[in-house]
Amino acid sequence: MIILGIDPGTATTGYGVIRDIQHSEKKNQKNGFDFECLDYNVIKTDPLMTAAERLNRIHIELSKVFKKHQPTVLAIESLFFFRNLKTVMPVSQARGVILMTAAKKKVPVYEFTPLQMKMTVTGYGRAEKDEVQEMIKRILDLKEIPKPDDAADALGIAICYAMRLNTETTR
Repeated sequence: MIILGIDPGTATTGYGVIRDIQHSEKKNQKNGFDFECLDYNVIKTDPLMTAAERLNRIHIELSKVFKKHQPTVLAIESLFFFRNLKTVMPVSQARGVILMTAAKKKVPVYEFTPLQMKMTVTGYGRAEKDEVQEMIKRILDLKEIPKPDDAADALGIAICYAMRLNTETTR
């Protein structure tokens, strides 16, 4: 199973692609977890672009990720609370484009809050960013902490989906 995790944003959208080996034909459990990191990065947009141009860039670049990795599911960070109301609308618009892209590819979408992701990845919902990133590194058996932060968060969201799926299938 290929899971595409997304940390949405208009300026920067993080993405992370993992394989859940337990739910795939390929079996190789070398790091104590059944997950393999396939790819991670960010989609950046230029602040000089119009809102429509930025959203189109997200759609085009995300479509390339879909084509390259052909994910089975998309896990996305949900909007839960914003202190800065100016960011709510642009992030919501980016999420809309991401959800539309997934729908066009007929890929189911699952949403997780940052608190749920932190709880699943570290066992503590209020974990600090560096603690979360260190656990992501360990879970995926990476040589270093994934950067930038938006890409690391996207990997965390993908791991969150996979760990919850594995917990549910072992019950």
